[in-house]
Amino acid sequence: LIVQGDVHDHLFLYFQPDFAGAANGDVLNLAQLRDLYGDISIDKKKEFRFRVGQSKVPFGWENMQSSQNRAPLDRSAAINTAAPSERDLGIFAYWAPEHVRKRFKMLVDSGLKGSGDYGVVGLGVYNGQALNFLDRNSEKHFVGRVTWPFEFGDQVVEVGVAGYYGKY
Repeated sequence: LIVQGDVHDHLFLYFQPDFAGAANGDVLNLAQLRDLYGDISIDKKKEFRFRVGQSKVPFGWENMQSSQNRAPLDRSAAINTAAPSERDLGIFAYWAPEHVRKRFKMLVDSGLKGSGDYGVVGLGVYNGQALNFLDRNSEKHFVGRVTWPFEFGDQVVEVGVAGYYGKY
């Protein structure tokens, strides 16, 4: 179940619960929050925006992809240390020119392995405690990402670099 949509010209909301039959080895029926965020655009083209709430942390090319576009073993443990469960509570700033946002959308819509639209430049501060956990140490984590999806004929090659800092 995903609920999403534009609330205003400058506000997009996204909500995705996660319904599970088991958690931590226990057989339960539970619901938890997977994503709940608002994208606040500060310009009409939506090239500059802030994402506030619980969402994917913009780190690592494979973590940025939707799990429906990844092979089951397409998740390295080393990359997942930046944000266990790939998501966390935070504030992220994204910038991408309109034509590049269309390129990101084309990759996702066609089912190809693109990172999704997390900006050409993404910066953020997040809780650093993983999905649906309370803060354990009052330390914030910081993340930065720069990427560019180059087009070569029918091929798209995305080149980028990302880093994060924080104490878990």
